[in-house]
Amino acid sequence: MNITTNRNKKISIKAELRVIILLQILVSVFFLLYSVLMSAYQTYNNLSNRIFQSGEQLLTNLEDALTDLSDAALFPVSQETVNNDQTIVKALKGQCISGNFRLYSYFSQQARTYLVQNSVEMIALYDQDGHGVSVQSGLLSEYRICHVPEDAEWYQTAKTFYTGKPYLIPVSEVAGTGMPEVDRNYLCVCRGIMDIGTIQIVGFCMTGISTNSISRQFEALRFSPHQVFAVYKDDLLLFSSDPEAFDDFTVEKKAGAESELQSKVVRKTGRTFYLYNNLHHADGYSIVLRTPLSEAVGSIGGIQLTFSAIIALILIVLVSIIASIIQHVLEAMNRLVDACNHFGVEKLTEISVIEDHGFPTEINYLFHSFNHMSDRIRSLIGEVIAKQEKQQETELQLLRTQINPHYLYNTLEMIHMRAYMGKNYDVANMAELLGQNLQYGLRNTTKEVLLSEELEQVKIYLDILSYQYGNRIRTNIAIEDGLANCRIIKLIFQPIIENSVIHGISSADQILNIDIMGYRSGERIVFKISDDGAGMDEAQLSTLKESIKDTNSVSVGLRNVCRRILLNYGEEYTAEIDSKKNVGSIVTLYLPYRPDVEKNVSETD
Repeated sequence: MNITTNRNKKISIKAELRVIILLQILVSVFFLLYSVLMSAYQTYNNLSNRIFQSGEQLLTNLEDALTDLSDAALFPVSQETVNNDQTIVKALKGQCISGNFRLYSYFSQQARTYLVQNSVEMIALYDQDGHGVSVQSGLLSEYRICHVPEDAEWYQTAKTFYTGKPYLIPVSEVAGTGMPEVDRNYLCVCRGIMDIGTIQIVGFCMTGISTNSISRQFEALRFSPHQVFAVYKDDLLLFSSDPEAFDDFTVEKKAGAESELQSKVVRKTGRTFYLYNNLHHADGYSIVLRTPLSEAVGSIGGIQLTFSAIIALILIVLVSIIASIIQHVLEAMNRLVDACNHFGVEKLTEISVIEDHGFPTEINYLFHSFNHMSDRIRSLIGEVIAKQEKQQETELQLLRTQINPHYLYNTLEMIHMRAYMGKNYDVANMAELLGQNLQYGLRNTTKEVLLSEELEQVKIYLDILSYQYGNRIRTNIAIEDGLANCRIIKLIFQPIIENSVIHGISSADQILNIDIMGYRSGERIVFKISDDGAGMDEAQLSTLKESIKDTNSVSVGLRNVCRRILLNYGEEYTAEIDSKKNVGSIVTLYLPYRPDVEKNVSETD
């Protein structure tokens, strides 16, 4: 039996060696071809980068030009300016500027300053009736009178803006400006002219740059003679040197991108392949350059396709071999993982046994060991869980008995009746309040109560304290709206208030202020119980924290609260204690946010 097993092992090892040698040969061939391909691809990538660089320069120049247009559109007045040109506002406000040659001359003198200083080639001024005057660079005349027809789409759109917001007009929509050489040939920005006194739009200012200027910049930067480009603002096509080339093109962009995005894609149109380089800026401007692939890569295309086919064939062979080996191993591992998943607490009764048929001897040994281990672990987990459940239940019962002695309630009822019959009403009231306090812990065996019920119990306890301390204990309770119907464990405030009174009052005439604040923080409720009593120094505070952790400590109150929070809600929820000598103390409780759904539904109904 052992001889047969060892022989099988040797045969398995030889087969694995043959596979490894074959893989080494294939990997060597792959890297040889890969190096050739990378050389070709590097050349192609360098050419693509040069295209991106030219596109970046062109897009930057165009964005600068559009910035100049927006700045010039602030002329002559806008909501943003401080010193308005009262001459132009007065001419536009409530009247037609047609035939106002004095205004034409004044506007021409002011506007030509912008034409000289930046990329702006045209500035036009229009009133609410469409009458206007324009100034263009390159024209010999001082100004030009123009008129917008009623059906001009851009003019109707501009009228819908009630502020000095700029409106970018694509080349294809520039029509009806009253300037034939501008229509369909300029990229424009329009802005409403606002009268600061009445906050009303009284006219419009349009600025523009000619497509010839944009095309001249592209001619100086383009990579190939048949390269064309298109400029977008978000999804809006502003201008294209060949609109038909981008009819079915969609600008690629990334939502929320804070930096520029570059992408390239090869598409076939007819019988020609084109390389599309898309450069997208975070401000929404994009430029797409379409280059014939033959001009971009030259003879590299044929080489790339040949080696791509060879490499694809090699990769298919490699993937097939590796997949076959890995599949066999993964099948064994998946069985092992499925068996491990049975170790959940809720699946302890299920049997996790792995069958070892059809696998190599080494894996079968692993399965046998796992089956033996799973039996042992299941037994140990069951023992540990049983012990933990018993210990937790015992401790919870002990904690309840520390604050809920039932016999005291019956005794207090007797004291209450005797005192009332003897007309000692203070003692009777004290016994009644104390009885209510004890009954609160005895009458309901559930772990949690509404926060509103817990606060009512706090008030009862404070009434009891008032018989001893009078008005020397002053409390302020501030709970966030909506938390009253949340469920919390019982008696978490009373032990803390008791500690504040006992350790916080150091003299017979001292007034103690106790604040209880509660608010929601995410999925938790935070309670802060603070006082301005005697407080503790660092040594006393450290001793108190250690005593709370000690299960044999005589500090029942705070330790009781901390332990019940831990046992009921887990280590994520806890209590924190801080104190300073002669300043006061603060206890912070972190509890889960658990609204009473039934209570909220009934109140809504």
